[in-house]
Amino acid sequence: MRVAVILALSLVAFAQEKPPNPKLCTVSGTVVKEPGSQPLKKAILTLITDKQGEARTYTIQTNADGRFAIENVQPGSYQLLIEKTGFVVINSRKHKLETRALTLAPGQHVDDLRLTMLMTSTIFGKVVDEDGDPLANAQVSAFRKRYGKSQWEQSSSERTNDLGEYRLSGLFPGRYYLSATPAPDYRSFTHVQSTGAEENADSDLRQVTTFYPNTPDRNQASPIELRSGDELPINFTMVPSHTYTVRGVILSLSPGNKAAVVLNAPEFELVFSAAEADKNGRFELKGVAPGSYNLTAFTTGSDGPPTTAHQHIDVVSGDVNDVRLAPARLGKISGQVLTDTHKNLAQCFVWLRPLDNDDHHLDYKPFGEDSNPGTRANPDGTFELKELLPGKYLVEVTFEADSRAYYVHSVRFNGSPADAGFIINGADGSLLVTLSPDSAELKGSALDEHDKPIADATVVLVPDDPFRKAVSRYGKARTDQTGRFTIRRITPGSYTLYAWQDLDGEPYLDPDFLKTQQDHGVNVKVNPGTANAAVILHAFPIPEDAN
Repeated sequence: MRVAVILALSLVAFAQEKPPNPKLCTVSGTVVKEPGSQPLKKAILTLITDKQGEARTYTIQTNADGRFAIENVQPGSYQLLIEKTGFVVINSRKHKLETRALTLAPGQHVDDLRLTMLMTSTIFGKVVDEDGDPLANAQVSAFRKRYGKSQWEQSSSERTNDLGEYRLSGLFPGRYYLSATPAPDYRSFTHVQSTGAEENADSDLRQVTTFYPNTPDRNQASPIELRSGDELPINFTMVPSHTYTVRGVILSLSPGNKAAVVLNAPEFELVFSAAEADKNGRFELKGVAPGSYNLTAFTTGSDGPPTTAHQHIDVVSGDVNDVRLAPARLGKISGQVLTDTHKNLAQCFVWLRPLDNDDHHLDYKPFGEDSNPGTRANPDGTFELKELLPGKYLVEVTFEADSRAYYVHSVRFNGSPADAGFIINGADGSLLVTLSPDSAELKGSALDEHDKPIADATVVLVPDDPFRKAVSRYGKARTDQTGRFTIRRITPGSYTLYAWQDLDGEPYLDPDFLKTQQDHGVNVKVNPGTANAAVILHAFPIPEDAN
């Protein structure tokens, strides 16, 4: 009897087991590290679906042999993200790779993936004064230059501890500039106490931002070359340097308003000095080292609208006096988003992207305000944007959930067409944004120099003029393991399609870079909807200086 019961239970359990689904997929392979090509354990792999409106992900960790296997994966298009502290993913040519694109057909088993991670680099050291005493709370930053960018971009930053020590880790091998900025000197933030009669050109000895190798002159800074796995010690000695004072006045400051001025470098993302103005608009920026700067003033308060002003100044060998800033009023826009098919527009976000390329356009506002002009629309599509800096802007619209297939069909600013942008100069304005659900989709394949499908190439859809400055008009995708790509949510229009190997960053946003690539592009006309013919093009190596 007991044997019969056991047999019966076994038959029931077998009957309840589900047969394997033949449509499910498997992704497996090995993660190795360079240099050395050794298996890398505890790397985390995440497979993320490309399908809009779905949050389908699969996560696994490599074992001691660097092996992994992601099973029971639904067919579709995915991005494979690989993460491990102290490492970064690279392709077969040892260039940085953000993700791997994979396309899985029903029942497909990808079991031969070999993923390579490169050890990142570290810079560490101490910041001391002229007597060798540690300087706490000094900010050490590493910068890299991007093609077509006027400023060096900050890659990493950290403040020193109580021993003056810092450590910048996770740096991708390459060329960097390094700076150390002392902790804030509160003598620079004192309010103006007199009428300015004490103006003089006597220098003031202070610790100032110092660039490697221990120079306060930005033009004398030297680059640092980092290789994979480097642990590079670099110390800074901050010797007091001759500094000067910048004095001026903010004109027409409304009673009850407060104002601030900020001094920053044109070529680095660094603020060198800041101060509040007194009730009469007068300000002093002390401890300014010789150099070229951008000076920006902001005003805000309840007794008048916010304003801003900008001026370029040069500090040579004496104080800079009588700077006069005449702020312009910040703009305000009332608008509405219209669409025929979407009734509740509370999922809609309206953004304004600055189109100005000049160096004085700061990416922040004072007093803790958000610098990126954007807001969520009301359910009826109405919205309001306040305190907009003067300049030229382009409208961008994003959605939550699966509504992102919409694109901006037309824009009217104060009744006039503004698809390619509009100018805000302090006056209030009205904005009407019409959306269409018929965004386009473009598919194709990229080939290498031997006419073979190439994986991990970056395909970019570049709009024709006058939309080259409209970043939202660009399309971007990465080729999968078969060399295929899909670019979705495209605004219909005329484009040039490019494919590049080893692309890092966005050099294609620079007109000078595109001039060097004219022979590599394919002209395409993208029509509404998804019925666009597949495109075949070659992926070209990126010029070395573009990365």
